Amino acid sequence: MKKLLLAVAMCTTFASQAEIVEPMYIDNALGVDSKLDYTLLKEMGPWDDRNYQLTKKDISVLPFDDQKLSNVPIFFKIQYRKAHPETGKFYPRSLYQNFIGNYGGQLVDGVWHKEGLGRGAFQLIPMGKQPFQTM
Repeated sequence: MKKLLLAVAMCTTFASQAEIVEPMYIDNALGVDSKLDYTLLKEMGPWDDRNYQLTKKDISVLPFDDQKLSNVPIFFKIQYRKAHPETGKFYPRSLYQNFIGNYGGQLVDGVWHKEGLGRGAFQLIPMGKQPFQTM
């Protein structure tokens, strides 16, 4: 029974992770800071078009040995650190869920890749109808 529960937990953990979408091209001219090479931000985490709003001053909020998260873009990690300066070396486990709750997914090449509730995963039930037939 324990092995079954462990297997189910592992499957749901991996199934809930976002699919990382790679950009076609990162254009430094779209960024607000001409001194920052935006192509290097891709090495720090998944790309998101909202990274273009970052400046070198924003990047300095991150520690030198910042924890790399495969599913949370840099702009959100910076927002989190600004709001929670007491954050140590590691981010909370709920950071990805916070990102999805606030932004709904990655914005890459102008396309919003919705995750979680943003996917429209719930069936809409018209007013006056019962979701389940009861006897």
